Amino acid sequence: MFCWFIKEKGLIKPEILELRDWDGEVYPLTADCGDDRFLESNSYYRGVLQNVFFNSLNQKDKKSLKDFKWTKYLHSDFKLAWFTAIPYLNGGIFDRLDEDNAKESIKDSVMRVPNFLFYGIETEETVTKGNKKRLSMIT
Repeated sequence: MFCWFIKEKGLIKPEILELRDWDGEVYPLTADCGDDRFLESNSYYRGVLQNVFFNSLNQKDKKSLKDFKWTKYLHSDFKLAWFTAIPYLNGGIFDRLDEDNAKESIKDSVMRVPNFLFYGIETEETVTKGNKKRLSMIT
């Protein structure tokens, strides 16, 4: 929510969080974009969001790819300027802690936030219990 707030204030590029263009096409943010296993992968969280939290919002001086981590998850056309333009806003909230599992050496199987949580298609379906409506994600 914090990232969405700073996007609305113009401090972060909308493409980093909106994920799709006006035609519904996915922005090429991650290396596995278009891959059959993309929705099950955790490349968006690892490559994009962790860099936003721990290396953009948390770092004063960021100029090149070496200032970021998890770059193996980023698409070859990813615009690094989207990260470097994010202002340093840290007051300790984005400090990297051991319990964040935010080390590059942490295996994907240990910490996974699958892409379908961000890129899934919202649909309405009827829940049989009480005929209540709820949103679900199609993967």
